[in-house]
Amino acid sequence: MNTVTEKCKNEVVIRRGATIDDIEGMLRVEKETWSEDQAFTREHFESHLKVFPEGIFIAEVDGEIAGVGVSELLDYDLAHPIPTWYEVSDEGFIAGTHNPNGKYLYGVSLSVSPRFSSLKLGSKMLEYCKNSIIQRRLDGFVIGSRVPRFSKFSTQMTIEQYISAKRGNRKIDPELEFYSQNGFDVIMPLPGYFEDPESLDYGVLMFWKNPK
Repeated sequence: MNTVTEKCKNEVVIRRGATIDDIEGMLRVEKETWSEDQAFTREHFESHLKVFPEGIFIAEVDGEIAGVGVSELLDYDLAHPIPTWYEVSDEGFIAGTHNPNGKYLYGVSLSVSPRFSSLKLGSKMLEYCKNSIIQRRLDGFVIGSRVPRFSKFSTQMTIEQYISAKRGNRKIDPELEFYSQNGFDVIMPLPGYFEDPESLDYGVLMFWKNPK
């Protein structure tokens, strides 16, 4: 199990890998981050631990689990993306989709408790994931981003216009801005990617290429 520790006002530890003892903390983060129908369940995490425990990335603050990222390995064709989150992640369980020999890390989920929003844990976790990709000599990092403000702009612009729209030098969508600031490039919109009223069920395929 690899870790990175950052000592500041709060001690932040980012680590790869999880055990059964982490499940309660991970469930608490899911409950604090998502609605009941969006959050991962105990059965999801048990499947992740069985299939690809090293694909779980955890952020701890002073010993408390504060962020959880779940990933899988895939052989992914960016020009012909897997159309929905449910298909690409086996309904979030990854048992039927994870490929141990895959050359891309696919970000299935990223959850950070709002109580720790000031610590930029999401960015720290993504950076840790990217370093892991470099170490494993994978080709890159693929995600499907939410676009939670699209529902407010959909009568004014198309999804293609929306994902390029900026206010000043920042994208108007906070999720797209977050991933862009962390080095991801927009590839294409994915209609019907997952059930998310704020995003009008759209996802946006984004990619970080291993520079090594």
